[in-house]
Amino acid sequence: MPLNWKVASGSWTVVVMNADGRPGVDTVVTPSVRSDALGPLALTLLGGGLALTLMAVLALVLAVRGGRAESTSPGSGTSPRAEAVLSR
Repeated sequence: MPLNWKVASGSWTVVVMNADGRPGVDTVVTPSVRSDALGPLALTLLGGGLALTLMAVLALVLAVRGGRAESTSPGSGTSPRAEAVLSR
């Protein structure tokens, strides 16, 4: 049987016992906390994680494309940068 109540500030102790004081009490205690700030915090962290993931993917795509742009031309045997220096 669940027991729920709104707790005020202070120090609390929970005691579970048989009404006549006999031993052999078997309980399962699950403490929990509810806060109105957890939903917005979770959404903010999720959004930040998605933004960082998208920026990382974009950085990888730009790095791969940038590496291909400066590769040697198939017919010339020199890189575009070397051709610019030779034409001066």
